[in-house]
Amino acid sequence: MTSLVTWLARRGASEGQGEKYIKDSIKQLLELREVAHVQILRPGTPKHGEDSRPKSETPAQLWTRPPGSTMDVVRERKILGCVLLSRDAFADVVEILQPTDFTENLHRKIYIALLELYANAQELSVDAVISYLDSHYQLPDAAKIIHGLVLDAPDPREAAEHAEVASDREMVRSIVRGGKRVAQSAETAILDDDPNADALLDIVEDEFLLHIGKRNSILRAGESTEGVLGVIEAAEPGNPIGGVATGFTDLDSLILGFRPGQLILMAGASGMGKSTLCLNFISTCTVTHSHTSLFASLQMDRDEMVLRATSSTARVAVHRMRSGVMSDDEWARVAKAMPLVTESPLHIVDEANYTVESLHRTCRRLRHLENLKLVVIDSIDHFYVAPDRSSGSHESDMAAIARDLRKMARELDIPVVAGYDMGRLPERYSDILPNLRDIPGRLESVADVVILLHREDAYEMESPRAGEADLVVARNRYGYTGKVTLAFQGHYSRFVDMAGI
Repeated sequence: MTSLVTWLARRGASEGQGEKYIKDSIKQLLELREVAHVQILRPGTPKHGEDSRPKSETPAQLWTRPPGSTMDVVRERKILGCVLLSRDAFADVVEILQPTDFTENLHRKIYIALLELYANAQELSVDAVISYLDSHYQLPDAAKIIHGLVLDAPDPREAAEHAEVASDREMVRSIVRGGKRVAQSAETAILDDDPNADALLDIVEDEFLLHIGKRNSILRAGESTEGVLGVIEAAEPGNPIGGVATGFTDLDSLILGFRPGQLILMAGASGMGKSTLCLNFISTCTVTHSHTSLFASLQMDRDEMVLRATSSTARVAVHRMRSGVMSDDEWARVAKAMPLVTESPLHIVDEANYTVESLHRTCRRLRHLENLKLVVIDSIDHFYVAPDRSSGSHESDMAAIARDLRKMARELDIPVVAGYDMGRLPERYSDILPNLRDIPGRLESVADVVILLHREDAYEMESPRAGEADLVVARNRYGYTGKVTLAFQGHYSRFVDMAGI
């Protein structure tokens, strides 16, 4: 090989070929050498001119990825040999490897055969695997291949170690493939005078962020059951099971907190205090419990949100903070509360023309990088919908946004609380609780939980119930419905439990 490279370089120089031509030729020669080396060492490689495709497959079913290296092939043979010898080894490997982790088409088929037998509670014997391969793939020499794997198998106790390495190598190969797709997309985008950078970022996140947490995604039902039992045993009276605390004892008892994967629609008429309640939910999650959260405020700016959160935490009236007329005790409380708010893991979005797609991108990043626990949106009807994506109907657009939010909640396994403004209701509603009919049907049907906020003193200041607020849980897909009464302390920008006043 060295002599050939030297000869090629000398000939190229003598014939006046350029440096690029010489380098390309040498590169092609080295690639041919690598291919020949792999083909010689791979077992069962067809001779020149022979069709290497499995006869039982159509062209559309053929595996199109390049074959793995000799090292990958040898390791896969070891793994399969181990699991054929030991059911315990298979139980370890099945938690680590998926069929797509195998580089060889033949090895994938053998592993799929083992998975099918295992899923159907059948014996994982050599004869059973051979029979499966014969009946499903009409694989020639199946018995010879399987017996060869068994004869070459190492100690079955090594199976998990080999499987971990095989999984890691497939992860690396997947990242390489993703990198190439990203590079191709970027090269295409750069040719555009006005490239869509957001779309390119979506591709980058799809290719790479979704790899995080990918491994060990296959769990046996028994493992899931153990996790559920652990949560139940750890639960205490008054604490939500598996959910993010709302900050209100009676509400937590009713809905068991904001649970992962849920879309919670929090609706109310104008002026009821929806923004304040949304901010209270976020403060409980982030300031009180130090969980990462995202507050997408499409109505208040960032400074206003921080001011209100500080007022709620310090119990100092907002108007006194704005005026700067505070007592020494109030100054001390604000000074103590301010770091709790500003140093908490709270992320705030107050952009104009914010879209649900931008929210999804931000939440996906925060979920992977900072373990995002809660998203609160104030409010859903203020999302920007581009003209080319709008249906022309505001109600239809809101329903589509709600579906996207519910999909995001399930994908990221986080609760999403979305405020919704029912508009200014007639005064006859002053002593009548709102209900689901006050919300567009296509909107409320998407939500897992619907909470309706109502205050009589929003209509009549001299109401006997001034300072009280009702939270009506009108819909709860997984639990009880009912009504919870809170105290409204608007001057502190907060709602509190009645028992706490």
